[in-house]
Amino acid sequence: FTVTGKTNGSECVNPSGIVDKLDKTHISNSSTSESGIDYPLDLWYLISEHIKPEDVGKFSVICKSSYYVTRTGKFWFHLYKRYYKPLPYLPERLRPECMVLLHGIRACVIRTLHFTYFSSLEKVNKNPYLEQEEPHSLVKRRCCLMWHKKGENHWFYYFKLKDISNNVNTTKTIVLVT
Repeated sequence: FTVTGKTNGSECVNPSGIVDKLDKTHISNSSTSESGIDYPLDLWYLISEHIKPEDVGKFSVICKSSYYVTRTGKFWFHLYKRYYKPLPYLPERLRPECMVLLHGIRACVIRTLHFTYFSSLEKVNKNPYLEQEEPHSLVKRRCCLMWHKKGENHWFYYFKLKDISNNVNTTKTIVLVT
């Protein structure tokens, strides 16, 4: 990387002789050779149509093109249409008839997702038996009972563990989801 102009302490003297602060200088990449394939924006738009809301941040840091896609109104309108559910307690400004302006669309879509998409995920994950325990919590425990149950999309395996340290008679139930 090279800094445009000459530096003088914490300041930078640009080629015209004007003194600029160092943090306002332009940094340019000295290596002009780039490796990799630059895919067209149309491809990134097509991929973005399949991104889950919780993966938007990961998608945006793949490359400059994917970041650009996440900054467009088209991306946020599509995400809104895909995950919008009519709810009675949804604020008026987050309803489809009010989502016509580009200004603030990203913030409105994120707020709508918190009402519709993320709140439904939290309800699924609030089952206390689904909380994953640390492996060290299984030390000095013996399995005294095991059963399983079929869910909608996966199986639940339940293990009842008995604490065997110091002859204490406490039990704990652990659930594995597959």
